[in-house]
Amino acid sequence: MELPGFIGVLTIGGLVASYSYMARLFEPLNAAVEIYSRLKRLNASLERIVEIIEMAQVWKRAMGGSPPAPVRGQVKIEDVSFSYRDGQPVLQKFTLKLEPGEKVALVGISGSGQEHRRKGYR
Repeated sequence: MELPGFIGVLTIGGLVASYSYMARLFEPLNAAVEIYSRLKRLNASLERIVEIIEMAQVWKRAMGGSPPAPVRGQVKIEDVSFSYRDGQPVLQKFTLKLEPGEKVALVGISGSGQEHRRKGYR
């Protein structure tokens, strides 16, 4: 196949080969860009970790030593009522008592208010 105005002949095989060579030429460049991108993300993550560690040390100095011991006790909610509109209560006198280490699952049909109970809306 010879094109007018061009010197020489470019076959389909030659076109595919030149395209493959160009792709191989840019592979190292693409790899370098990927490595640079990963290093930038790593740098941002390390900066955040150092920031958190420094804040912990500042907090220790400000509070005079070590962080407070974990609090152990029960959680008790008594007679909580909630409604979206007047006269249509969702919760009436809801009472909940949780002992240390106890786990509770709130279940119900969609829209019955589990998320409001979990978030503690009143």
